[in-house]
Amino acid sequence: MVCGYKTHGEVTEMRFSLLKKSINQTTEICTFSYTTNYKPVTVGNDIQCEGFPGPKNVTLHMSGLQTEDTGTYICRLEVMYPPPYLIREGNATFVYVSDLISECAQTSDPQEPIMFEWTLAVICAVIFLYSIIVTCILLFSKLLELWYPSTFIEQ
Repeated sequence: MVCGYKTHGEVTEMRFSLLKKSINQTTEICTFSYTTNYKPVTVGNDIQCEGFPGPKNVTLHMSGLQTEDTGTYICRLEVMYPPPYLIREGNATFVYVSDLISECAQTSDPQEPIMFEWTLAVICAVIFLYSIIVTCILLFSKLLELWYPSTFIEQ
C-alpha cells in the first residue's frame, strides 16, 4: 500500500499511522515515527507493518493478515516538527483478505497421473525408434550407391 503526501516547507519529523475504519470505530493498526533519513521501520504484533518512508510517500507492506482483517484502511500522517502540528488523512483503501491463501498453503501439490507419464514415454520411444530406422535406411542406401555405383545409374 502506498500512502502519498505533500508537505509545505522543510519537515524533519513525521508520524505515520495506518487506521482500520469500520462503521462505529477506528482502530490503529500500526504507527511509527521517522525523520528525514527515511530508514525502513517494522512494527506490529498480529499484523506486521513494514514501512518504507520516502520524500513524497510511505510504502507499507503488511503481513500476517487474516480474513477478519478485510476492511477499509486509511493512512494518517502527522507533522510533528517543526510546528505547527498538522494531521493529514489519505483516501480510504479497501483491503480484501481471501481465505484461499491459507487453504493454498495447506494443500500439497497434486500428483500427476501415472498414465500420462507412461503415454509420454511410449510416444518418445516410438519417435526415437522411427528416427533410427529411417537413418539406417538412408545410410544403407548411400553405402550401396558407393559400393555398387553401376546398379544405380539412370538410363
